[in-house]
Order: sequence, then structure tokens, then C-alpha cells
Amino acid sequence: IDDYTRCVDGINPDDQDWARAVNALMDCHAKLGNFDAALGLYRRALPRYESSAQAGSALYASFLENAGRMLYKQGQPDEALELLNARLETLIKWQTQKFNILELMGDMLAEKGDRAAAGARYQQALDMYKGRTGEFYERRISRVKGKLEKPDDHAAGDKVK
Repeated sequence: IDDYTRCVDGINPDDQDWARAVNALMDCHAKLGNFDAALGLYRRALPRYESSAQAGSALYASFLENAGRMLYKQGQPDEALELLNARLETLIKWQTQKFNILELMGDMLAEKGDRAAAGARYQQALDMYKGRTGEFYERRISRVKGKLEKPDDHAAGDKVK
């Protein structure tokens, strides 16, 4: 953790190594159950991330997804949904991450009891993969179709891949 912290504090945010260090440090804190530390890092890193060359990258998408999950697990579902929703458009070229975030938002909304909004997010995810074939897409499509049928059966804290 100390080495990642030194990287986060000492490397230029335009460098991919900085983005990797932020993501790894957040992940370490989360895995150790230090959600307050992870969220503190998220709040400190977000402005630097957004103004860097990494904004819109796959690393950035992963950072946002992880931050949304942590906010949700810390009892801040509205902030988690706001974060994910506000940043969703930056992920247009990263289809898999965008699909995962739409599915995660659907899970969060379903857990909050907003079935209509959950269904809309699940449908957005499905629309992204319309016409796609192959096992990779078929697994994801099948999983989300199941959630559309029973949105209350899915917890947002579960990692989807």
C-alpha cells in the first residue's frame, strides 16, 4: 500500500502508471475492508483523473465502476448512481465497461425498489449488444434478460463480468 501511495502522490496523472497505481491502491483498500480509505482516495483522485490524459480510458472506466461499487456498499446509493450516470457517456468507446456499468446501475436501482428505472438500464445494456453473437455476448445478454424478468433478485454488490 505504501508503494502505491507514493506512486499516486508522485507520478504525473497523464502517465498510465499513475492510473494503474490509483486503481490498485483503491482495490487494495477495498479488499482489506478499508472502504473509508478507498473512498478518500477516490475523492482525492477523481479531479486529477478527469483532467488527465487518462479520462475516458479503460482504466478510468474501471476506476469509476469500482468507486460506484464502494459508494453503494458504504450506504451511498444515490451518490453511486449519480457518479455512474454522470460518467457513463465517457465510456462510449469502451463497450464492455459501459455494459457492466449499465447492468450495475440496474442492480442498484432494483435493490432500491425502482423497478422501472432498473428495467430501463437493463434494456439499455441489452440494446448495446443487439445483433451480437458469440459466447461472450450471449452470456451477458442471458444474464441481463434474467434480471429484466426478476429485477428484485439481483444485488448490486455482486461483481459482474
